[in-house]
Amino acid sequence: MELRGYLRIAQRRWWILLLGIVIVALPIYLYTDAQPRTFRASALVFVNQSATANEITYSDAMLSQQLVKTYSRMATEPVVLDEVISTLDLSLSTGDLKAMVQAAPVRETQLLEISVIGRSPQLITDIANATAETFIEQQTVFLPEDQQGSALRVAQPALVPTSPIGPMPLRNAILAGLLGLLLAAGLVWLMEYLDDTIKTPEGLEQSTGLATLGAVMRHGSNDTIEAHVVSSTRNHSPAAEAYRLIRTNLEFASVDRDLSTILVTSANAGEGKTTTTVNMAAILAKADRKVIVVDADLRRPSLHKVFEVNNRMGLSSLLLNPDISPQDYLRATGVPGLSVLPSGPIPPNPSELLASPRLSIILNRLSDLADTVIIDSSPVLMVADPVIVASKVDGTVLVVDSSKTRGDVLGRATDQLAKSGTFMLGAVLNKLPRRAGNYYYYYYGKGYGDDDGDTPNQNGRRSPKFAFPGLVRGKLN
Repeated sequence: MELRGYLRIAQRRWWILLLGIVIVALPIYLYTDAQPRTFRASALVFVNQSATANEITYSDAMLSQQLVKTYSRMATEPVVLDEVISTLDLSLSTGDLKAMVQAAPVRETQLLEISVIGRSPQLITDIANATAETFIEQQTVFLPEDQQGSALRVAQPALVPTSPIGPMPLRNAILAGLLGLLLAAGLVWLMEYLDDTIKTPEGLEQSTGLATLGAVMRHGSNDTIEAHVVSSTRNHSPAAEAYRLIRTNLEFASVDRDLSTILVTSANAGEGKTTTTVNMAAILAKADRKVIVVDADLRRPSLHKVFEVNNRMGLSSLLLNPDISPQDYLRATGVPGLSVLPSGPIPPNPSELLASPRLSIILNRLSDLADTVIIDSSPVLMVADPVIVASKVDGTVLVVDSSKTRGDVLGRATDQLAKSGTFMLGAVLNKLPRRAGNYYYYYYGKGYGDDDGDTPNQNGRRSPKFAFPGLVRGKLN
């Protein structure tokens, strides 16, 4: 996967990454911040012992450095610490004091650093100075008489510290946040690995071989024409532009074949096929075409609710009475040039009714009345109805819900439609999350083009009409 792909995943799952950081970093910060503050006080002891009196040589300097290492061990022995406890009248055991005191040579010098770590700044300062003085007193008796005054002395007494050395809540929180980010990134990768839903045109083509006619961003809808037909009510929205792109791609697909009747279906229910149907019909009607949209879902019809028309008579009525003219049952919509043929009464045997030769006759009559007939049908994997209708139309469009349609499910739906011998025009990738807008709609601008996106706007620029230039006859070259 390219870097751009990882960035898209991070953009889509950003809340998991943020949650991982917060879940790990926040408790660490709160716990660390609640701990008592600790301080460090340090005293420096200068070691200047020489092998011969009144003369300092290179060997003497090396000897002093070696003695510093020895003294660093001796300064924390109980013989020194017990005297410090007695001098300061401390209520500490030798072991407790030994855990607080550290002695170490300062690299490349003749200095011995005696440090004390504790919670009381004044107390640790007193302990550091007392330890240095006690250690010097105890070592003086072992020095030559002519060096006792200068061989060991306090070079720098310990000062009362003003800034704590720990704990460090911010640093610990940052480190914990990085760990949380890594854990969250691993979780995101696992979720992406296990998630086989179709989210991109590339994934759609890889799973089914179908071209992407358009990618439609998720938009709120309810059972009203204003909410469903966004191509008319929200002319400059990304969704409206996407439906214009679908119209353009259908025009390319119809270069060398007649597409008078088009079936719109989906693998499962709830993928947005009805909304796609009415918007495709509306956008075609806005291009000065006569369009009829037919509700062939004889089990759960919905177009009469969308267009708010009477459903007492419709397609099922025509299938039972072929002598009736379809024009008698057409209903006007709020979109100029667009008519709807509702489903009519729900029959007890929808599949048998749709499989009769009468459906082909009705579709031919409707084709004589309009330039394009778009048919809304049931989901492919739920009933046999759409496969039956697919065998009687000029082309089929499959609607895919990017948030829930899995690759294997889409593959089964495509195989079912292929058995009907229908010409697959392509698929509409529907319900894209709004955060994916920049990825799919970067070529759209606010007020870019007129309502149909076919004429120059006020800046003299034309709206891009075709985002998939390789689409010819339903395939990507």
